[in-house]
Amino acid sequence: MSVGRNQTVATSRYASLGGIAVATFGIALTACLPSCDCRRAGPVPFGLDGGLPGPTTSAAGSGSSEPGDEPGTATTPTELEAPVAFDDGTTAVAIEGAPLAVEDGSIRALLATDVDGDADRDALMLVRGASGLVLRLARRDGATFGRPRLLARLGPPPPDSVPAGAGAGATPPASAPGTAPAVPALPTSPTSVPSAPATATEIALERLGTGFAIARAQIPFEGVLAPWYAISPVRGAPTSAVALGVLPETGRTDGELALSFAADDRDGDGAQDVVVTVRVAGQEVRLTWLDRPAGLARDAAEPSTTITRLVREARQASRRDPRRGLASATAAIALFDRLCREAAAPRLRVGEADGLPCGASASRERTRAALIEIAALVRDGRASEALEAAERLEWMRMPLTQTDRDQLSRTLLQLPAVSEAAVREGPMLEAVPGPSVRLAPMGWLDARTLLLRGDPETRLDAESEQVVHGEGTAEVRILDPSGRFAATGIERGCEGYVLLVHSAAEVLGPVVAGRPIARVPLAPRAPPAHAHCPGDLPEAVRADTGGFHLLGWAPQGVLVARGGQLWLVPLDAEVRPAGPPTPIAPTEPVPAPVQAGAMAPDGSAWARVTPAGIAVHVTGQPTARLYRPNGWDPSVRDVAVAPGGVRVAFLAGGRVRYFAVSQAQ
Repeated sequence: MSVGRNQTVATSRYASLGGIAVATFGIALTACLPSCDCRRAGPVPFGLDGGLPGPTTSAAGSGSSEPGDEPGTATTPTELEAPVAFDDGTTAVAIEGAPLAVEDGSIRALLATDVDGDADRDALMLVRGASGLVLRLARRDGATFGRPRLLARLGPPPPDSVPAGAGAGATPPASAPGTAPAVPALPTSPTSVPSAPATATEIALERLGTGFAIARAQIPFEGVLAPWYAISPVRGAPTSAVALGVLPETGRTDGELALSFAADDRDGDGAQDVVVTVRVAGQEVRLTWLDRPAGLARDAAEPSTTITRLVREARQASRRDPRRGLASATAAIALFDRLCREAAAPRLRVGEADGLPCGASASRERTRAALIEIAALVRDGRASEALEAAERLEWMRMPLTQTDRDQLSRTLLQLPAVSEAAVREGPMLEAVPGPSVRLAPMGWLDARTLLLRGDPETRLDAESEQVVHGEGTAEVRILDPSGRFAATGIERGCEGYVLLVHSAAEVLGPVVAGRPIARVPLAPRAPPAHAHCPGDLPEAVRADTGGFHLLGWAPQGVLVARGGQLWLVPLDAEVRPAGPPTPIAPTEPVPAPVQAGAMAPDGSAWARVTPAGIAVHVTGQPTARLYRPNGWDPSVRDVAVAPGGVRVAFLAGGRVRYFAVSQAQ
């Protein structure tokens, strides 16, 4: 049922204000409800009772009622208690004659029901204002509502917002019998009643079973509309609600994640509980919040129980039915990565935290599932996917024993790779010190000239093997095209993974002076539990780079890679974000020019070191080619690629080695 601002009939409380009350307090007036006889004499009070009016007030302010109605009483059959929706701008309502107003937003939906058992119907309401979209409970005592309590926020808090509980629901003071209630004074400051910072759509408040209400809305998050929910008991005077959100895929695990809701007695105590069915990759997991006297309490068995079951099925099926084993392992990984707090970027938000605490045992099961998945992918010859899965284990910091690492190494070395390339040895190279984010010790300036970043700078002709020494120390800083700024590190902060940028003048070798002038967002990740945010995280946490590697700085922004995925992070000339990080498909052109290193100067190719060899990505080719030269050393970390991917160089044991790539390979 929806009540619009144009569907109003004035009561005596607001009659003296004329048009001002309508303009400033929205439905501080009353509605002609569908089942109400609107032809009756006098104004109709807004009883919020599905059309059964409460006591009316005449224009003179004296009480009157229809036969059978007792002044001051309410008809509250449960089956008639249904939430009511309101137009944006509604700031006041009257429930059975009791006035209720909010000063910091609009009432978008309201359920009038007795939550505390005192026979007075209270108000569970969705309020949209400067603090975002929030679910509040206002308890009523006779003709007066108490100060509304914040139960939950739907969506992220807006920047620079008023705290969600501040200024919430100022209630007009009670009046003497037979007199018009006082009306809140109009705000004198334009910021007293701020508008909502972001547009929420599909706002709704609904009953869930007999004991709960659920609020829903689509709310912008990181530039994308995302579904958000809040579930509250409607009995027992709740003090909080369960808030859930489905976060966007960008920067997180992509794929299906859908929620559905039901009320069911899961523990056999005769009271309904909240059941949230989560559908992920074809699997359904039922998360349960049990109805307890102290509020809703989550049953912590899921999703860990389902993850463990899927991994057990994967292990049993991996030999006799590899496809089924792979499917079960993949499903377990999908559940963990989307739902568990221990994952790098879960997509289920619970309250203020990303993901559910699944525990160390679930993390261990996730590792087991990944090892099964990687083995199956290797058997199927799906090299790129196998390498991505292995690299993800590392940057997600999943628990890996030495036995796991040995098994993983043996598995990945079964991948087909080009190993016939004739490797040439170049000179010894002692890399010039630099910040934690720096250029590779060598870079191909063109198809045959390899720049060696030592002291002094050296150039190697790959065809004649001639070495030419320069006079100055090589540049190892990754600079923006103007040369004014230098990238100095990637770390995990309160806001997620970020690229640190300093003034180039503040970077001298490995020494970086001062604080960064910019923290460029790379990918979201919630801070660890008990982190002090905003602020600096512990050094061990900040050292987590999330698997990101900076390849270069083009005029359009910085180019970073995570595994085999290349990203453009757009920046303007003053290092301000010019858009969200954007994935670059293998067939798309790469922004250029960049400094030579792990990426060719013209952006036509880039390379990365994997546990199974060197993966070379060439623009226009859908997959990378894997090279494992004779005498391959798994400890190699630095690699450089020539334009078009025609030559590759790497540093092993302090010596430069390089090889040509046959176009026939």
